[in-house]
Amino acid sequence: MNKSTSIVLSLVCIGISSHAQNLLSNGSFEANPIGLQVPYGPPGAVDTTSITDWRFFTVGSPPITLFRAWVVDASDFGAGGTPGSHALRLDVVNDGIPYGTPVNADYALDRDSVRVPVTFGTAYTLSYDAVLYGLTGGAFSFTTTLAEYNSSGTFIGQSGFSPTLPTDALFHGYSFSWTPLNPTVTEINLAFRPTSPGFLNAVGLDNVSFSVVPEPSTLALGLVGALDLFANRRRA
Repeated sequence: MNKSTSIVLSLVCIGISSHAQNLLSNGSFEANPIGLQVPYGPPGAVDTTSITDWRFFTVGSPPITLFRAWVVDASDFGAGGTPGSHALRLDVVNDGIPYGTPVNADYALDRDSVRVPVTFGTAYTLSYDAVLYGLTGGAFSFTTTLAEYNSSGTFIGQSGFSPTLPTDALFHGYSFSWTPLNPTVTEINLAFRPTSPGFLNAVGLDNVSFSVVPEPSTLALGLVGALDLFANRRRA
C-alpha cells in the first residue's frame, strides 16, 4: 500500500468515527436562550419544560438551601468554552441548619421525560464537557447514571460513572463506553447528579452526546469504498 492510499484510508476512518449521530436532543442546550433561569425552593420540586428535554429536581432531605439551573454563554462560565455557544450552569448551596452543617440533599438533572431508545448488545458512547466553578468544602463528584427500563417502563438496573472534576475552572471532556447487557432493555434515562460535601458549588455542562459506536462492518464498507475510489482515480 503506498503513501497516498494510507492518507485516503485515514481520512475515511476519521470521517466515519466523528459523525456518529447524537441520540440526545438539546445536548448542547442551544434550544433555549442564554439567560434562562430555573430556580427552585421546596425539596423535590420538578420542572420538565423550562429547559427543553431536561428535568431538574432536588434529592434527599433536609432540603438544600438553593438550587438553580440556567443557560449561559459557555465562554463566560468556563475557560475553554466556545464564545456564543450555550452551556448549562447548575448552582447549589448546601449550608445546612444551623448554618455550616452539611446536609444529605443534593440536586440532579435527567431526561426522564425524554428517555432514549437503546438496543441490547449494542455499544454506545456517552460524552460531555464539564467545568467546576466555585467550590467550598472538598472534592466534587459528578455522578452520571444510565438507568435501564424494559418495554413496560419498569426499572431493571443501572450503570454509573463518577469522575471527580478538577478545580481549575476549565472545561474538560469526559467519555464513557457502555453496552446494555440485559436482553429486556428498551430505553434509558440519562442522569447527572453533582454531589459534594461542600456547602457551595457550581458546575457547567455542555455538548452532551450519546451515540452508537460504529460497527466494524461499517468501517469495512467505508474502507472498501475508499479503495475503489482511489483505484478508479489511479486508472483515470
